Amino acid sequence: MTSVQFESTYTEHPVEDKVLDLLEKINRTSTPPTDKYETVEYVETKAVNVHTIQKPGKENVGRFRGVTTTSYETIERSMDKGYKDGERPACMLQGEDWLLNGNHRLKWYRKNGYNWMPVDVFRPVQGVSIGDIIDEVGLLYQPTPEGTGSSYEDYKARGILFVERKKNEGFVISQELVNAWVDKFARNETAKTKTNLKKAIFNNTTKSAWLIAGDRQQVIDELLLTRGWIVRNADYKIVKTDGYLYTVDRLFEASQKVFLRDFLPRFLKDAKNGIKTRLHFYVTTTNVKDGAALKKTVQTRIAEIMDVLSDMEEFNIGNKRYRHFLELGYRQAQVKDVDGSELVKL
Repeated sequence: MTSVQFESTYTEHPVEDKVLDLLEKINRTSTPPTDKYETVEYVETKAVNVHTIQKPGKENVGRFRGVTTTSYETIERSMDKGYKDGERPACMLQGEDWLLNGNHRLKWYRKNGYNWMPVDVFRPVQGVSIGDIIDEVGLLYQPTPEGTGSSYEDYKARGILFVERKKNEGFVISQELVNAWVDKFARNETAKTKTNLKKAIFNNTTKSAWLIAGDRQQVIDELLLTRGWIVRNADYKIVKTDGYLYTVDRLFEASQKVFLRDFLPRFLKDAKNGIKTRLHFYVTTTNVKDGAALKKTVQTRIAEIMDVLSDMEEFNIGNKRYRHFLELGYRQAQVKDVDGSELVKL
C-alpha cells in the first residue's frame, strides 16, 4: 500500500538569522501587497534588526491594551510551527523605527533569540495622516484568524482619536461621520458590536463636560485621547539598554482607603527597575457632595503617598531618590462649572 505524503504549509524558521533566505521564500510564495491598502504604498520587503524597533510609546499601535499574555500566546502557537507559506510579514513605514503591524511576532523573534525579522516597508500616500494609516493597517488588517484580531476597546479608542483628528481639521462631527468610520474599519465585527461602537464613539466625543458620576474607563479613554498615554494595570516589563528613565501610567480610585496597599508594591518594583510612575486618579462620587470634597479626597491620597516616601527617605538616609520615580498626573474632570471639560492636573 502506497502512502501519500502531504507537503507542510509551514517552513522552518531559519537558524543563525539566515533571514535573507526566508525573505527570498516569502517573495517567491506570497504576492507583495502592492494594491491592498488605501493609505500606504508598498516599497520593499527587508530584514530589520529586532533591537532597533518598537520604541517606547509605540507599542502595538492600533491596539488599546498592547501585547497581552493571551494575545501573545495565540501568536506563539502559530510561530512555533514556523513561517507559514503565503503569509506576509510584519510591516512598518519607511524611515520609521516602529511597527504598524506585527508586534506580537516581534516579541516572538526577540524571545527566541533572533536578531533579525522580515518586514514589509510602506510609504504614506500623499495627504494621509499617520492616524489614518494606523486605523487601516494596524487596526483593520490585523492578521486573522491565526493572528489576534482587534477588539471592541481597540475600535473604540481608535474611533475616538479619529473624531479628534476630524475636529482639528474643522469637520462638523455627526453621527453619520462616526457611522461611516465604524462601518469601514470594524466591518468584520457583528452588527450588534458595530451599533454599540457607533453610540459609544459618538457619545464619548460630543460631551462638553464630564458628568458628576464618572468611572475608570472614561479616565482611561481621556488619557489616551488627550495625552496619548496608555494606562497599565499589570507589571511593566522593559529591557533597558540606554539608561533612559521610562514612565508607566497608573490609575487609581482616590476615595479608596486601600490605595497605598495597591500602589506601593508595584511602584517600588518599577522604581527598582528604573521606571517612573505617572500617577492618575478617578473618583467614585457617590459620597462626594461637591467639588471641594472631591479635591480634598484626591489631596488626601497624594499626601498619604508623600508621607510614606518621606518616611522611607528618612529611614534610608543615603537614598533621597524615591520621589524621582513618581510624577503626579491627572484626574478626571467631574465637577461642572469648576473643572470644565479637560483633565485636571494633580
